[in-house]
Amino acid sequence: MQPGDVLLVEGHSRISTAIKYLTQSTWSHAALFVGYDALEKCNGHRDHCFVEADTVDGVRSVGVEEFFKLSHPHMPTYTN
Repeated sequence: MQPGDVLLVEGHSRISTAIKYLTQSTWSHAALFVGYDALEKCNGHRDHCFVEADTVDGVRSVGVEEFFKLSHPHMPTYTN
């Protein structure tokens, strides 16, 4: 991915289902890839390379693992 690319995700939560129904879309979530260096320069996390809007947390930076959890809610995630 390159900075400026948009990642589209099909979530499976209740809110994701409502978003897909109301928008008549396959996708329930989108995030902007800003790259690894952009957030590190403004004291962000090195592994956070996306900016997204969340219904609870508002606009935030996240890593790619956040979208894996969104699209695979019952799979365990592993971190290093």
